[in-house]
Amino acid sequence: MTQSEDTRRRVAPLAAYASWQLGRWTEMQAALDQLKQADPDSTVFAEAASRAADHAIAQRSWENASSLLASVIQLGEASPLFTDALMRQGTIQFEQMQYSAAAQTYQQLLKVQTINSAVRAAASLNQGVCLEKEAGNDPQKLLAAARTLEEGIVQFAVPPEKELATEEDRMTVQHVVNAARTAAAIHIKLVPPQPHDPQKPLTTEDLAAWIAQPDVKTHLTSA
Repeated sequence: MTQSEDTRRRVAPLAAYASWQLGRWTEMQAALDQLKQADPDSTVFAEAASRAADHAIAQRSWENASSLLASVIQLGEASPLFTDALMRQGTIQFEQMQYSAAAQTYQQLLKVQTINSAVRAAASLNQGVCLEKEAGNDPQKLLAAARTLEEGIVQFAVPPEKELATEEDRMTVQHVVNAARTAAAIHIKLVPPQPHDPQKPLTTEDLAAWIAQPDVKTHLTSA
Protein backbone atom coordinates (compact mmCIF):
# COMPACT_ATOMS: atom_id res chain seq x y z
CA MET A 1 0.00 0.00 0.00
CA THR A 2 1.40 3.41 -0.96
CA GLN A 3 1.52 6.35 1.45
CA SER A 4 -1.28 8.02 -0.50
CA GLU A 5 -3.51 4.94 -0.24
CA ASP A 6 -2.77 4.65 3.48
CA THR A 7 -3.75 8.29 3.97
CA ARG A 8 -7.02 7.77 2.12
CA ARG A 9 -7.69 4.62 4.15
CA ARG A 10 -7.31 6.58 7.40
CA VAL A 11 -9.04 9.80 6.33
CA ALA A 12 -11.99 8.43 4.34
CA PRO A 13 -13.84 6.93 7.36
CA LEU A 14 -13.56 10.29 9.13
CA ALA A 15 -14.91 12.09 6.07
CA ALA A 16 -17.75 9.60 5.76
CA TYR A 17 -18.61 9.99 9.45
CA ALA A 18 -18.64 13.79 9.21
CA SER A 19 -20.84 13.64 6.11
CA TRP A 20 -23.48 11.29 7.55
CA GLN A 21 -23.55 13.34 10.77
CA LEU A 22 -24.51 16.31 8.61
CA GLY A 23 -26.88 14.26 6.48
CA ARG A 24 -24.81 14.84 3.35
CA TRP A 25 -25.38 11.44 1.80
CA THR A 26 -23.77 12.22 -1.56
CA GLU A 27 -20.53 13.36 0.08
CA MET A 28 -20.62 10.36 2.40
CA GLN A 29 -20.95 7.97 -0.53
CA ALA A 30 -18.02 9.65 -2.27
CA ALA A 31 -15.90 9.19 0.86
CA LEU A 32 -16.89 5.54 1.06
CA ASP A 33 -16.02 5.04 -2.61
CA GLN A 34 -12.53 6.40 -1.92
CA LEU A 35 -12.24 4.13 1.09
CA LYS A 36 -13.23 1.08 -0.93
CA GLN A 37 -10.47 1.80 -3.43
CA ALA A 38 -7.88 2.19 -0.65
CA ASP A 39 -9.01 -0.79 1.43
CA PRO A 40 -7.81 -3.99 -0.28
CA ASP A 41 -9.65 -6.43 1.99
CA SER A 42 -12.69 -4.11 2.37
CA THR A 43 -12.82 -4.61 6.14
CA VAL A 44 -12.68 -0.93 7.04
CA PHE A 45 -15.04 -0.09 4.17
CA ALA A 46 -17.62 -2.63 5.38
CA GLU A 47 -17.48 -1.29 8.94
CA ALA A 48 -17.86 2.32 7.75
CA ALA A 49 -20.74 1.49 5.40
CA SER A 50 -22.47 -0.53 8.12
CA ARG A 51 -22.21 2.31 10.62
CA ALA A 52 -23.50 4.75 8.03
CA ALA A 53 -26.45 2.40 7.44
CA ASP A 54 -27.16 2.48 11.20
CA HIS A 55 -27.40 6.25 11.02
CA ALA A 56 -29.66 6.12 7.96
CA ILE A 57 -31.93 3.56 9.64
CA ALA A 58 -32.20 5.77 12.74
CA GLN A 59 -33.35 8.58 10.47
CA ARG A 60 -35.69 6.20 8.61
CA SER A 61 -33.81 7.10 5.44
CA TRP A 62 -34.60 3.69 3.96
CA GLU A 63 -33.23 4.28 0.46
CA ASN A 64 -29.83 5.39 1.73
CA ALA A 65 -29.70 2.61 4.31
CA SER A 66 -30.61 0.01 1.69
CA SER A 67 -27.93 1.28 -0.69
CA LEU A 68 -25.27 1.20 2.04
CA LEU A 69 -26.18 -2.33 3.12
CA ALA A 70 -26.22 -3.46 -0.51
CA SER A 71 -22.59 -2.31 -0.82
CA VAL A 72 -21.70 -4.54 2.14
CA ILE A 73 -23.69 -7.47 0.77
CA GLN A 74 -21.82 -7.17 -2.54
CA LEU A 75 -18.62 -8.03 -0.68
CA GLY A 76 -20.00 -11.54 -0.22
CA GLU A 77 -19.56 -14.06 2.57
CA ALA A 78 -15.91 -13.11 2.98
CA SER A 79 -17.08 -10.01 4.85
CA PRO A 80 -17.82 -10.65 8.55
CA LEU A 81 -20.73 -8.19 8.24
CA PHE A 82 -22.36 -10.01 5.31
CA THR A 83 -25.05 -11.87 7.25
CA ASP A 84 -25.87 -8.89 9.48
CA ALA A 85 -26.27 -6.72 6.37
CA LEU A 86 -28.64 -9.26 4.82
CA MET A 87 -30.77 -9.44 7.96
CA ARG A 88 -31.05 -5.65 8.19
CA GLN A 89 -31.68 -5.32 4.46
CA GLY A 90 -34.65 -7.65 4.82
CA THR A 91 -36.00 -5.54 7.68
CA ILE A 92 -35.70 -2.37 5.62
CA GLN A 93 -37.50 -3.96 2.67
CA PHE A 94 -40.23 -5.13 5.04
CA GLU A 95 -40.61 -1.61 6.46
CA GLN A 96 -41.06 -0.35 2.90
CA MET A 97 -43.68 -3.07 2.29
CA GLN A 98 -41.41 -4.69 -0.30
CA TYR A 99 -42.42 -8.09 0.99
CA SER A 100 -41.39 -10.17 -2.02
CA ALA A 101 -37.92 -8.59 -2.10
CA ALA A 102 -37.57 -9.08 1.66
CA ALA A 103 -38.51 -12.77 1.37
CA GLN A 104 -35.82 -13.20 -1.30
CA THR A 105 -33.26 -11.49 0.95
CA TYR A 106 -34.04 -13.87 3.80
CA GLN A 107 -33.84 -16.78 1.36
CA GLN A 108 -30.35 -15.60 0.40
CA LEU A 109 -29.43 -15.50 4.09
CA LEU A 110 -30.69 -19.07 4.56
CA LYS A 111 -28.21 -20.26 1.94
CA VAL A 112 -25.28 -19.16 4.11
CA GLN A 113 -24.14 -22.34 5.83
CA THR A 114 -21.69 -20.71 8.22
CA ILE A 115 -24.25 -18.87 10.38
CA ASN A 116 -25.63 -20.35 13.57
CA SER A 117 -29.02 -22.00 13.94
CA ALA A 118 -30.61 -19.04 15.75
CA VAL A 119 -29.90 -16.67 12.85
CA ARG A 120 -31.08 -19.24 10.31
CA ALA A 121 -34.28 -19.89 12.29
CA ALA A 122 -34.91 -16.13 12.50
CA ALA A 123 -34.39 -15.77 8.75
CA SER A 124 -36.78 -18.65 8.09
CA LEU A 125 -39.45 -17.10 10.34
CA ASN A 126 -39.02 -13.70 8.72
CA GLN A 127 -39.24 -15.20 5.24
CA GLY A 128 -42.56 -16.81 6.14
CA VAL A 129 -43.92 -13.57 7.61
CA CYS A 130 -42.95 -11.69 4.43
CA LEU A 131 -44.64 -14.30 2.24
CA GLU A 132 -47.78 -14.00 4.37
CA LYS A 133 -47.83 -10.22 3.96
CA GLU A 134 -47.21 -10.56 0.22
CA ALA A 135 -50.08 -13.07 -0.03
CA GLY A 136 -52.72 -10.63 1.14
CA ASN A 137 -56.03 -12.50 1.03
CA ASP A 138 -54.96 -15.05 -1.58
CA PRO A 139 -55.67 -18.50 -0.04
CA GLN A 140 -53.11 -20.37 -2.16
CA LYS A 141 -50.32 -17.92 -1.37
CA LEU A 142 -51.21 -17.95 2.31
CA LEU A 143 -51.02 -21.73 2.32
CA ALA A 144 -47.60 -21.51 0.63
CA ALA A 145 -46.45 -19.09 3.34
CA ALA A 146 -47.63 -21.50 6.05
CA ARG A 147 -45.79 -24.37 4.39
CA THR A 148 -42.60 -22.30 4.24
CA LEU A 149 -42.89 -21.65 7.97
CA GLU A 150 -43.55 -25.35 8.62
CA GLU A 151 -40.46 -26.36 6.65
CA GLY A 152 -38.41 -24.07 8.88
CA ILE A 153 -40.02 -25.53 11.99
CA VAL A 154 -39.03 -29.04 10.93
CA GLN A 155 -35.51 -27.96 9.99
CA PHE A 156 -34.68 -25.94 13.11
CA ALA A 157 -36.72 -27.67 15.82
CA VAL A 158 -34.58 -28.58 18.83
CA PRO A 159 -35.09 -32.19 20.01
CA PRO A 160 -37.13 -32.25 23.27
CA GLU A 161 -34.44 -34.29 25.02
CA LYS A 162 -31.76 -31.70 24.30
CA GLU A 163 -30.87 -29.37 27.15
CA LEU A 164 -31.04 -25.71 26.15
CA ALA A 165 -27.58 -24.94 27.43
CA THR A 166 -26.69 -22.02 25.17
CA GLU A 167 -28.25 -18.72 24.17
CA GLU A 168 -28.20 -19.95 20.57
CA ASP A 169 -30.36 -22.94 21.52
CA ARG A 170 -32.82 -20.77 23.45
CA MET A 171 -33.13 -18.23 20.63
CA THR A 172 -33.58 -21.01 18.08
CA VAL A 173 -36.44 -22.49 20.10
CA GLN A 174 -38.05 -19.05 20.45
CA HIS A 175 -37.98 -18.48 16.69
CA VAL A 176 -39.36 -21.97 16.02
CA VAL A 177 -42.22 -21.39 18.48
CA ASN A 178 -43.03 -18.04 16.86
CA ALA A 179 -42.98 -19.70 13.44
CA ALA A 180 -45.42 -22.34 14.71
CA ARG A 181 -47.75 -19.66 16.07
CA THR A 182 -47.61 -17.74 12.80
CA ALA A 183 -48.29 -20.85 10.73
CA ALA A 184 -51.20 -21.74 13.02
CA ALA A 185 -52.63 -18.22 12.66
CA ILE A 186 -52.48 -18.58 8.87
CA HIS A 187 -54.27 -21.94 8.98
CA ILE A 188 -56.96 -20.42 11.20
CA LYS A 189 -57.48 -17.76 8.53
CA LEU A 190 -58.03 -20.49 5.99
CA VAL A 191 -60.80 -22.22 7.98
CA PRO A 192 -64.11 -21.60 6.13
CA PRO A 193 -66.61 -19.38 7.96
CA GLN A 194 -69.22 -21.22 10.02
CA PRO A 195 -72.07 -21.89 9.72
CA HIS A 196 -72.03 -22.50 5.97
CA ASP A 197 -74.95 -23.53 3.78
CA PRO A 198 -73.96 -26.97 2.40
CA GLN A 199 -76.22 -26.36 -0.59
CA LYS A 200 -74.21 -23.31 -1.60
CA PRO A 201 -70.62 -23.89 -2.84
CA LEU A 202 -67.95 -21.96 -0.95
CA THR A 203 -66.37 -19.50 -3.37
CA THR A 204 -62.90 -17.97 -3.38
CA GLU A 205 -64.56 -14.63 -2.63
CA ASP A 206 -66.19 -16.10 0.49
CA LEU A 207 -62.85 -17.40 1.73
CA ALA A 208 -61.08 -14.13 0.92
CA ALA A 209 -63.71 -12.19 2.90
CA TRP A 210 -63.14 -14.52 5.85
CA ILE A 211 -59.38 -14.13 5.62
CA ALA A 212 -59.68 -10.33 5.57
CA GLN A 213 -61.21 -10.26 9.05
CA PRO A 214 -59.06 -8.86 11.91
CA ASP A 215 -56.64 -11.48 13.14
CA VAL A 216 -53.42 -12.03 15.03
CA LYS A 217 -50.77 -9.64 13.73
CA THR A 218 -47.46 -11.10 12.61
CA HIS A 219 -44.13 -9.32 12.61
CA LEU A 220 -40.46 -9.79 11.93
CA THR A 221 -37.98 -10.95 14.49
CA SER A 222 -34.32 -10.18 14.99
CA ALA A 223 -31.64 -12.77 15.42
